Amino acid sequence: MSQLALREFHSFQAAGKDFVYLVPSAAVFELDDSSAAVINRLRAGNMSREDLAGQLSALFPATEVDETISELLRVRAIGEVGVPDKKAPKVMPPENFPLTTMVLNVTNQCNLSCTYCYEYGEDKIVDTENGKKPKFMSEETARESVDFMLREAGANKVAHLTFFGGETLMNFPVLKSAMSYARQRAAETGKQVDFSLTTNATLLRPEIIEFLAENRVGVTISIDGPKEMQDQFRVFSNGKGSYDIVAPKIKELLKRHRSRPIGARVTLTSQTLDIRKIYKHLTEEIGFWDVGFAPVTTSPSTKYAIEESGFDAMLEQFRALAADFLEAALENRHHGFSNVKDTLEEIHKGVSKAYPCGAGLGLVGVSTDGDVALCHR
Repeated sequence: MSQLALREFHSFQAAGKDFVYLVPSAAVFELDDSSAAVINRLRAGNMSREDLAGQLSALFPATEVDETISELLRVRAIGEVGVPDKKAPKVMPPENFPLTTMVLNVTNQCNLSCTYCYEYGEDKIVDTENGKKPKFMSEETARESVDFMLREAGANKVAHLTFFGGETLMNFPVLKSAMSYARQRAAETGKQVDFSLTTNATLLRPEIIEFLAENRVGVTISIDGPKEMQDQFRVFSNGKGSYDIVAPKIKELLKRHRSRPIGARVTLTSQTLDIRKIYKHLTEEIGFWDVGFAPVTTSPSTKYAIEESGFDAMLEQFRALAADFLEAALENRHHGFSNVKDTLEEIHKGVSKAYPCGAGLGLVGVSTDGDVALCHR
């Protein structure tokens, strides 16, 4: 007789109700009385379907218990012992799925030589010197990309255009012209375009800061924390650290650009895992509205790769920051831990996706030569 057991989920309560966050599907499932009873019985140990029904027969009709067990099996909150979960069927998105976000890689060049960078650092997986793609996107390619974006946006009234690199601001002239053209074409087609970019902040000048502020451009800055952490890996080609260059520029941007929140994006390595120190520095001393963290993507053999014990320490600090986030939310205060904020937004919207970035489903990237790919890189 097959046994049933709990699968991977996290229980929580909200508004006086019980819920589970289902890890495999990133979905939230509300527990009614019978669902909660089944799960509570299985917390004590594995049990057959028949035994479960027998133990709950005094509380619920047999048909309700049977339907509840089937539903919990379907959403993979529980499963049969020794039977692997069935792979979810591959469901193709509907044709003409509207485009919501386009990432324009306006340059593949960068003025930093970050040690951990998968393009320009030790891993060096991209040949940016002798490859076939141009170093900088042309105005013509940018305009054609904008036309493609607005055409493929379908019925969406707002399209999101984000600029990326390399170091995005190395091709600031094309960025400016693309924005101007996008606004013009959007007005002609009855749409709006929201603009954002990612930068390492080294090239922020007063006129660029003014432009970003006046045009309400969303800005994400790649920065790894205080000087001793930033300067370990985010360096120029001569090995000089970048903190002293970028810190005053970022503060000027934050002082002038008030129309949209400015966020920081931190790459975590084995040498820079003091997450709470990084968060405090970037929010309290620099002034970022929110901070997002991501572990470095690299070969396990590199000196800065995060080992298993490092991931445990990272997750423990994430939990601590998440607890701070919860406390702030209960007191109606802002907290800038964007990893949690972004996840909560997706849960609230009912987003369910097989991969965290959502590439190819409403998002595409365009390379410097105009090639379109299902990724922003």
